[in-house]
Amino acid sequence: MSDVTIKLENVSKRYRLGQSGYSSLREDIVNIFRKRGSGPGPFWALRDVSFEVKKGEAVGIIGYNGAGKSTILKLLANVTEPSSGSVLTNGKIGALIELSAGFHPELTGRENIYLYGSIIGMKRSYIKQRYSEILEFSGLKKFIDTPIKRYSSGMLARLGFSVSSHLDPDILLVDEVLSVGDYMFQNKCLKKMMEFRDTDRTIVYVSHNLDSVRKLCGRAIFINKGVSICDGDVENSIRMYYESMSDNGGNAGSAGSVTVAGQRLTDGSGREARTFEAGGKALFTVEVMFNDQVHRAFFSMFIRHPNGLVVYDVSSDLLTGCFFVPEAGRAVKVKFEFEVNLLRGVYNLGYNIMGSSNGGPMKYLQYSNNAFTFSVREMVSQQGIADLKANCEIETGSPVKVRLKV
Repeated sequence: MSDVTIKLENVSKRYRLGQSGYSSLREDIVNIFRKRGSGPGPFWALRDVSFEVKKGEAVGIIGYNGAGKSTILKLLANVTEPSSGSVLTNGKIGALIELSAGFHPELTGRENIYLYGSIIGMKRSYIKQRYSEILEFSGLKKFIDTPIKRYSSGMLARLGFSVSSHLDPDILLVDEVLSVGDYMFQNKCLKKMMEFRDTDRTIVYVSHNLDSVRKLCGRAIFINKGVSICDGDVENSIRMYYESMSDNGGNAGSAGSVTVAGQRLTDGSGREARTFEAGGKALFTVEVMFNDQVHRAFFSMFIRHPNGLVVYDVSSDLLTGCFFVPEAGRAVKVKFEFEVNLLRGVYNLGYNIMGSSNGGPMKYLQYSNNAFTFSVREMVSQQGIADLKANCEIETGSPVKVRLKV
């Protein structure tokens, strides 16, 4: 039997833009005689997407809002059908795509557990057997006999994930709905999915929380505007995701004051680089032309984690102890050399130029929010941002045999 549990082959999905729902008889008559092409055109949520997922794989799907991620999950869950191409799944599917999917708002939490189980083909006797585990995992014992229309979004997420993951599906589909849960429950769900993955079952996980994608998935697919851009190593897909945002509307400053002639990010040997070893050397260079006379100018460079946290921020005036006065029409090249004392992950590097014209206040002459996206490789840490160069010594009273984890 094949190990492939999911296969999408040249899948496209088209939606019709415009009015949806019921219309009046008058509107129906108008629509019959309306010229073709006068309404909004079709919207392609997916275009020629192909990939396979095998048993025991956890695959993350990342991308912007509206990129087509949730559409993929709906196709896999048979909620909708492709406009072209084929979608094949092999096994029982548990899906947490929308908070209320598979639930009835007038029924209690207890009744909805049985309802959802029956929808995915489980016998009532088996649901009864797993009921206590579902209830304990959800933490909703106090509210289980309350109609779920009175549940908060976090409570619905608890119930939905608990049912989906405890009725032993072969394939688990999880969308961003877990983001409405509290931090403790999100970690609980992540551990449950890791256990699920380690029992040779399949997970397709859609999330904007890229740290959770790193922890759970061994592979990631970056979807942009309905097209698969990258399918492979998690860090590589995340890096391409952030590179697609590089200076996409992130530049600002006084119009015409500065012209950027070039910018480079190189490693210790002077080669262009987008991947660095932790602790290695990096050199960021930017060359600009000042079109106007500027007084008291300085450059700043900053590095951000994808979650927005500023990891490092430094400026030329702090490093050199002075401002500089560039002449109009003269090119200036600025270099920031630094050690990449960061843990593995993807980071964004940006810079800005501040200056005063004609004795006026300091202002931004140039602001680049994301000039470069780069990744860091290292194999020591579990999680975090900074590399603190830790050492470890173990002292015992007798010889100890140590077996290294391979």
